[in-house]
Amino acid sequence: MDMIIQREETEDWFKDHPHCHDMLRQGYREAISDMTSSVLADPRSSRNSHIVNNDFVSNPVYFMGFEALPDKRLFVLSCIYVFPQYRKMGFGAHLINSSKALVRDQAAIQVAVEEEKLPVLDAYYRRHDFKTTGTLRKNMLGKGYVDYFWSGKKIELIDLPNATIVKPIN
Repeated sequence: MDMIIQREETEDWFKDHPHCHDMLRQGYREAISDMTSSVLADPRSSRNSHIVNNDFVSNPVYFMGFEALPDKRLFVLSCIYVFPQYRKMGFGAHLINSSKALVRDQAAIQVAVEEEKLPVLDAYYRRHDFKTTGTLRKNMLGKGYVDYFWSGKKIELIDLPNATIVKPIN
């Protein structure tokens, strides 16, 4: 069972459980190497809702940070994180499947993978049916990343100079 912390609830949740901010920051910083010191301040996490394991407050196992952009029909996964002692137990796949269940065929899921993590995560996301053009892009701080996409519908990825367009195929 998972718990959803909506974006507008996050600050209050951190006030009630300050150690949860520290735990999420730890995960974000491992997933996003140039992450700033505050989950609430960094632009890659500040607008996120989170799915956490139900007893996260007392036993943090995993979390997923995401932003739903309904006008763009996009679900941006900023972070999928499983704490080290719980890895290789299927929790990462559980989070990916949770995001797919939320999106179904209503939008595409986008996740950016940092360049140095590609040797491990490229195969992982492809196993979970994500597609990529493989184009290496730079974030606002100059860090290299590659975008991966999933949709419950067939999609075509179109590479533009500064972005990848996800086009549904009928």
